[in-house]
Amino acid sequence: MDSTWTFTRLVIITGSFGSGKSEYAINLALERAQTNCIANMTLVDLDLVNAYFRVREVRQLLEDRQVQTIVPREDVLHSDLPIPGPGIAALIKNLEMNVIIDVGGDDMGATALRGYRDCILGVDHDILLVVNPYRPFTHTIEDIHTMKEEIEYRSGLKINGVVSNPNSGISTNIDSLLAKHELVNRAAELMALPMVEILVYRDLFREHQKLFSDFPCRVRPIDIFLTPGWLLKQQKEDGKKQ
Repeated sequence: MDSTWTFTRLVIITGSFGSGKSEYAINLALERAQTNCIANMTLVDLDLVNAYFRVREVRQLLEDRQVQTIVPREDVLHSDLPIPGPGIAALIKNLEMNVIIDVGGDDMGATALRGYRDCILGVDHDILLVVNPYRPFTHTIEDIHTMKEEIEYRSGLKINGVVSNPNSGISTNIDSLLAKHELVNRAAELMALPMVEILVYRDLFREHQKLFSDFPCRVRPIDIFLTPGWLLKQQKEDGKKQ
């Protein structure tokens, strides 16, 4: 897959727990709204279980940057109740709206997505699998394939692209990133799915910008919006020990 991949107006982002799909959803929404001047950009938080790293935590930042958000009602906003935000089906069907849906990384997430299956199948869409090979359920090519099959089975929808997120935190180095990306790339090839893009922390991208200028797939520098301060501190300490 080269850098000519074109996103449809409806992009659904799936993956396992900790894959980085929510960070990707935020970065993609901001880039589409600001850099590409995509109008009516809406980010839907369909992560109904995970209590951390959810789009709803940064909804004010997103709305300040011209990205509308659909999150659960205010009275259940910070709960772990599986209650989606309002109006998602109508949003999917509205051809004037550009939509990104961040799906929860578990069986419930894929099952929640199935509730919108008929709406989704009625319009052009992308369903992307974000893969972080550092995570427990996507360590190997076989694990990645199993994850894809489970999401497709639960949702009743087909994944049509892979996003590689070979990052272990802000201490990620270039050698480990390239090695892990190769594993994700091989998995994508075996599943006959295009490699849409690779995610690289912005500082690492700047440090190796020349290397990435001729990369075989699109490279997306990403910023971190959801990692809490205590975890960033721990990651920095871990980086110093390496």
